[in-house]
Amino acid sequence: MTGKQRAMVTERLKDRTASNAEIIKRAGYNVTSVQSASQQYLENMKKPEIISKLNDVVEEMEEVLTTTVRRYKDSEKLPEVTLANENAKWIHDKVRGKATQKIEQTTTGVQLTIDLTSSLEVEQG
Repeated sequence: MTGKQRAMVTERLKDRTASNAEIIKRAGYNVTSVQSASQQYLENMKKPEIISKLNDVVEEMEEVLTTTVRRYKDSEKLPEVTLANENAKWIHDKVRGKATQKIEQTTTGVQLTIDLTSSLEVEQG
């Protein structure tokens, strides 16, 4: 993993509210637009070494979340459990991606040709 890639992982883990483009800029990538920064982030997120590093953290967070929920599920500390759950979901979505629904649509084109000249020739003849 390169130094910039390590910096990207560190920045992602430090600031959960930053956009993907902001994370790339903070990591030291030389990008000229938000679109190119976002594209760089997405390209990095396809690299096995980055995914592996973030997965280690996500698995640890998931374990902590599960333990916390089990511990407090019947307690009066539901706001803390709710907050932990929201944070864990956010981190999970950032690292592994949000679940999305894809709708694929196929259309076929129809070409219709009407020859009006033949009907005009009959009337004139």
